[in-house]
Amino acid sequence: MRVGPRWVRRLVSPLVLVVMLAVSVAVFVASVVPLTVASAFWSPARKLMRMILFAITALSTELVALGAALGLWLTRGGMEQHFRRLGRCTRHLVVRASNLIELEPDEGVRDWPTDRLRGSDHALLVLCRHAGPGDSVIVLDALINRYQLRPQLVMKQSMQLDPVVDVYFHRLPAAFIDTEDGDGSGQDAIRRLARGLGHDDTLVMFPEGGNYTPRRHRRAIRHLAKAGYHGDAARAHRLRNVMPPRPGGVLAVMDEADVDVLVLGHSGIGRIHSVGDVWRSLEDPKPVALKAWFTPFDEVPTDRKRRVGWLFDLWTTVDQWIESETDGDGRRREASTNSPPDEDLSGV
Repeated sequence: MRVGPRWVRRLVSPLVLVVMLAVSVAVFVASVVPLTVASAFWSPARKLMRMILFAITALSTELVALGAALGLWLTRGGMEQHFRRLGRCTRHLVVRASNLIELEPDEGVRDWPTDRLRGSDHALLVLCRHAGPGDSVIVLDALINRYQLRPQLVMKQSMQLDPVVDVYFHRLPAAFIDTEDGDGSGQDAIRRLARGLGHDDTLVMFPEGGNYTPRRHRRAIRHLAKAGYHGDAARAHRLRNVMPPRPGGVLAVMDEADVDVLVLGHSGIGRIHSVGDVWRSLEDPKPVALKAWFTPFDEVPTDRKRRVGWLFDLWTTVDQWIESETDGDGRRREASTNSPPDEDLSGV
């Protein structure tokens, strides 16, 4: 996806945010009295009020972050100051989401390997499950605010359309990749990022390449089979809650740097795939559990083929854990039977 020149994004995106915030505030002011009255006996009115308030929260948080970025530019603020501001933004969004849309994330990550990370001499590669709206904000909140990590991110180029991502992660180490480009430039960008990793650094990737939906899952299986990876396609077919991992970017990192690997899974919002799902679940409690699986550098396979199998093993473990987190009547089962439109899964 082409995102246009940076100077155009920097001019247009803040103006779009201001207009959207002004419209949201105007809608809220005009509707607050009737919605407040109707919400006493009509659930859609309560939901609409919550959505408007959260939209105002998200838009205003982005504008505050951009104002802080301007201040950091004028004062030549460094990496630590930028991460501190990002941490405040993600914390604020998670807290407001907890209040307005019943999001209930765990205080910490289960089985976080504090002692093993403290004793390691290697950089940390964090491989995150990708599912549900806002999961990346929850992940960044945990990594930055609870564990004081300073993650370098691999993201799709389209993420640059978010002005906060565009500004902050062009100042911080990051790689934006075009998943539709088959010339290998995405892996080259990941390799360049990995070469600069020091032993205290953290690199974060989402190897599934997109949120789980049954339709995308089927397309990914067909892609693996067409490419000749019939064993991996068969394994991917057995995954019920996650997309099969795409190993290209992960292997590129391991070719360039000696890394410990931490897989970060979550459950609780993977069944929310569309605006309709968000609307229907708005007033339902959404407990979000996060769990880590840690592999030190000396236990990571060295052979490329074995690394691919090992990565599939890890993702199978994540899938089984998500399945175990659902209750008996299936109300929290992650895989939805309603599929939104396809998304291209080619690329890294």
